[in-house]
Amino acid sequence: MAVHERCLQLNYSRKAPIWQNLVLNHQKHLLVCFVGKSGKVSWTRILLQLTGNPRAIKVAAVKGRFFPVNPATFLGDMRRIPKMKRSSVLDSHYKILFVRDPLVRLLSAYRGNILHDPAYQRIIKRVLHLNVSDRLTRIYYLFFR
Repeated sequence: MAVHERCLQLNYSRKAPIWQNLVLNHQKHLLVCFVGKSGKVSWTRILLQLTGNPRAIKVAAVKGRFFPVNPATFLGDMRRIPKMKRSSVLDSHYKILFVRDPLVRLLSAYRGNILHDPAYQRIIKRVLHLNVSDRLTRIYYLFFR
């Protein structure tokens, strides 16, 4: 079974693969699937540097979350590969998928949003003043209803 067929089988929300999410580095025979919130920009910088292309290395050196030039200019993506050749690329390249530990992601969201948002701080202060059983009820009511 091909990778894209298995992805379609497991992904209930999409009917077709999003080919531009599969970034190629033909030189290193890498096929990288990026997942949101898993360090896509950092990994793209590394892939750009691996090309050895001086222009790509300059693009990778730009600070910030956005690149001045589309990284696919130097790397390529699967949507630019003709349909007839996609299976041979899938067979001939190493496939890499970067994911993020769900607990780390949860902690990051907590630090980034709840600790620095005054509205959440007020809620937390109110909840902490309740006894333990009331806390659980209140937390459930505030966040899960």
